[in-house]
Amino acid sequence: MFSTVGINLMLASFAGGEGVVGEKGLLSNAETFMKMELAGVGIGLGVKDFGAVFVFSSKDNLRAFAEAG
Repeated sequence: MFSTVGINLMLASFAGGEGVVGEKGLLSNAETFMKMELAGVGIGLGVKDFGAVFVFSSKDNLRAFAEAG
């Protein structure tokens, strides 16, 4: 589960959030805690709260996401 809050003020936007990647194994479970930061340029005004759950089709894809982001 990843949770993000973003703010857009006129010409600049900023966002930050955090999440956890969980992998269930045969003998043990692993958790990787991650942080996310984003900055951008664009016209707008507002605040956005966003949550997402990612489901991976293979353990290789999950590990690649956890290692490289």
